[in-house]
Amino acid sequence: IFIAILYSLLIISTALILTWSLKSTVNITSEVLLAENVKKYAPAAEIISADIYKSRPVSISMLKNKLQSKASSLEGVIGINLYQRSEDDNYFRVRDIIKFNSAYVPEITRGSIVQPSAGLEIMKKSLTSAAFDSEVYTDGILRWQYLYAPYRTDRGVVITQWLISPSETE
Repeated sequence: IFIAILYSLLIISTALILTWSLKSTVNITSEVLLAENVKKYAPAAEIISADIYKSRPVSISMLKNKLQSKASSLEGVIGINLYQRSEDDNYFRVRDIIKFNSAYVPEITRGSIVQPSAGLEIMKKSLTSAAFDSEVYTDGILRWQYLYAPYRTDRGVVITQWLISPSETE
């Protein structure tokens, strides 16, 4: 019985060490990938930062037109979704959808009220500052990450949700 207990403890300790090692490797890999992706997202971030703090609010349609013209030339931008906070603080109204990739089929529709897929906290944070969602989302052949930025419009703050594909920017 003593030998069986000893072997069991050895197996359990080996499993714990392997689990810890794998988690450490995954965390390091994720940090490296995110650091590299930041370089790829710089053009989109420049557009966002150039427009966030402008004093004069624009209409939502003007914002859409401006984003379409500026972002259409950026590699890796799949689409941009425009949201605005609804009457319920936990939901957002889809104001518009801009598609740059024909393979992107949004699960949301213009005018619908949705709870954010990327998480409520990141959407609330993006009401006041730019935010980046490190999770990688997939749909068919597309992979993307979300980059959020607020814009002041004549109808209040609009959150832009940029779908940026690391695979398209390589």
